[in-house]
Amino acid sequence: MSGPTVREDRRALLRAIGATALAGPLAACASLPGLRNARVVVVGGGYGGATAAKYVRVFSGGRVDVTLVEPNAAFVSCPLSNLVLSGDRNLASLTVPYDALVARHGVRWVRDRAAAIDLGARQVRLEGGGTLDYDRLILSPGIDFVPGAIPGLADAATAARAPHAWKASAQTLALRHRLEAMPNGGVVAISIPLAPYRCPPAPYERACLIAHWLQRARPASRVLILDANDDVTSKGALFKRVWAQRYPNHIEYRPQYNAVDIAAAGRVLKFDVQDDIEADVVNLIPPQRAGAIAVGAGLATANGRWCEVDFLTFESTVAPGVHVIGDAIQDRAADAQIGPHGQPARQGGRRRGGGDAGRPRARSVAAVCQHLLQLHRARRGDARGNRPPLRRHRTHHGDRAGRGWAVRRALGGGRPPGAGLEPRNLVGHAGLSARGRAPPTAARTMRKNRQVAAQAGA
Repeated sequence: MSGPTVREDRRALLRAIGATALAGPLAACASLPGLRNARVVVVGGGYGGATAAKYVRVFSGGRVDVTLVEPNAAFVSCPLSNLVLSGDRNLASLTVPYDALVARHGVRWVRDRAAAIDLGARQVRLEGGGTLDYDRLILSPGIDFVPGAIPGLADAATAARAPHAWKASAQTLALRHRLEAMPNGGVVAISIPLAPYRCPPAPYERACLIAHWLQRARPASRVLILDANDDVTSKGALFKRVWAQRYPNHIEYRPQYNAVDIAAAGRVLKFDVQDDIEADVVNLIPPQRAGAIAVGAGLATANGRWCEVDFLTFESTVAPGVHVIGDAIQDRAADAQIGPHGQPARQGGRRRGGGDAGRPRARSVAAVCQHLLQLHRARRGDARGNRPPLRRHRTHHGDRAGRGWAVRRALGGGRPPGAGLEPRNLVGHAGLSARGRAPPTAARTMRKNRQVAAQAGA
């Protein structure tokens, strides 16, 4: 029997991860009393909002009325947009219209912007003048920039010459055009704000991809990373090794460069302590906070910038019935460098460590995603080890029931189909190791995840 194709496996993996990551809020929204008349409003059509809108419909069997409030005609992916800067992709390849979400899943799409939320009346007020009533509200507002943090950006001409490209679309293209216009021998300055900010590794990934393009197109040019933080905030050892090995002449990293303003037609960065720096191309990423709709509703209670939630359900700690997902959330007790994607795993570790006694144990989203990734690799095959891909008949985990089990684990229960396999045993069972153990890299990764969770719960 032949197994599924790599493309089918990848789609299944992405579907499962999307459902798993949103298991908490979706379970709450899809199990509302009186489902037939229940109304869920989703504000924001990014990764979190669009996925939430889809799976509330799916998990409720189409019985919950779901309205997505999103002003844009299509979604433009911020992840992978750095590849546009290096010339390896175009923006069209990262753009997905919302039409399929409406046609395939019956989501009602209101093409307008949410202006305000009346928490008492359970209403969303639209910029166009209408209102939407809800029983549950899912906010996926993304991020906005802290007003006044960089005074020079208030001037439109200056802001245009120093694009942040932290919201994919026109800004991404603007930065790409400025790179193309830069002379050989020029300097690209990437200014990184103090954490927390959206996607901690992304600025360093951007530096690598721009340097990769410079090697081909502007070999005498270089990238100057000006980081407000004391050190690289994510995957530091990996990035530093790559910079030293692959881009020794094209990337220079400087920590503790906290930008406070920009001047001289968007080419001179000013810092709180360090001397001014002039560059041919300035990519200034300003300090960030939760999206304006969340801040305006009083949900940003962590330092006035980020939304605090219960990580079992992603329900706001200050507004019952409102679930906040995505980059807008932050755990007040968490280290500033733990981004939204790492918070569910940290909270899961805290639960397992005995915190919040009497509450159900959280299912670690990161653990389930790790399991799904190992499954995907097993089904695809290990090319380096010349091991064959795992076929459907080799394990019960390879079929639809296996994927369903992964989602059920995230929702708080269910055993895997078959002989009680757990994620940690999957790789060995799949035949990827003659001794029944995970490959060394996978084993180290899973061991490290367990250690991090244990430390967080201590």
